Amino acid sequence: METNGLVEREGRTVWMPLATDLDLAFFVTWRHGRGVRAGTLRSDISAVAWHYKLHLDRDPTKQEDGTLVPRLKRVLRGIARDQAATRRVRKPITVPLLHEIEDGLTRGQPGERSHDLKALVAALYLGVFLLLRASEFTTKKVNAFRPSVELLRRDVTFALDSQGRPIRADVLIKAAKEDRRRHTQTVELHAVGGDRCPVARLWA
Repeated sequence: METNGLVEREGRTVWMPLATDLDLAFFVTWRHGRGVRAGTLRSDISAVAWHYKLHLDRDPTKQEDGTLVPRLKRVLRGIARDQAATRRVRKPITVPLLHEIEDGLTRGQPGERSHDLKALVAALYLGVFLLLRASEFTTKKVNAFRPSVELLRRDVTFALDSQGRPIRADVLIKAAKEDRRRHTQTVELHAVGGDRCPVARLWA
């Protein structure tokens, strides 16, 4: 028997207090102070609502029209805005950082680097030096490769000097955010010399 906050438990009747909107606001504020994200807080409130519906056939988190009680709604909105304002921004990969990533990938590789590692390093250099989005030359899933969109070996051609060394790479980009009609575009990447030349990475 469950009525007016009284719940039957193991043959005896116990009192289960009904949470007020202030209780709920304090609860989510306390959870927020412990680093819980706004989306998780909403899941917590859903769990509280389910608990009360199960035992008391009531939902202290909602009004009669099904919307959250005003105080709780305002607190959750404030927490979401606060977290959005302090969200960590993903910084772009700069050339020095690119070199650190390459060194980290290649460290400990004995002798000649593997083909896969060379391909990964070349992709990193390509993305950074041509300012590409990942979706413009890579695939999200191995089993969903689209030759009409993703970069193929034949999409990169090289201009060589008199000694047969690559001095420029022409890269065909078949899909881009600004290229809705798939007109494609060819982007030039020029050799800069030295140990960290992006054209040399592609050539390798």
